Amino acid sequence: MVRMAVYVQDIRGTVNRDIDCAFALNLGMLIGDYLRPGSVLIGRDAYTPSQMIKRAIGTGLMAAGIDVTDFGVATVPLMHHNLQKL
Repeated sequence: MVRMAVYVQDIRGTVNRDIDCAFALNLGMLIGDYLRPGSVLIGRDAYTPSQMIKRAIGTGLMAAGIDVTDFGVATVPLMHHNLQKL
């Protein structure tokens, strides 16, 4: 059974079961199509598989023509603070 939760600022599920690279790539392309033209700041938590998912989402965004700034490992408040500075 797929158990995934979608929130305003994140998506939660089991990596490589609910959320895999293909899902993340497609999600990035869909978001990119919605936002185009535009730019996005992406980051991740310290959980090791998050890097793989972030890269796939970033690739999908770039494939859709979005300028992507990768902030690396960061908390949501830190991302919000830096987004306001861009």
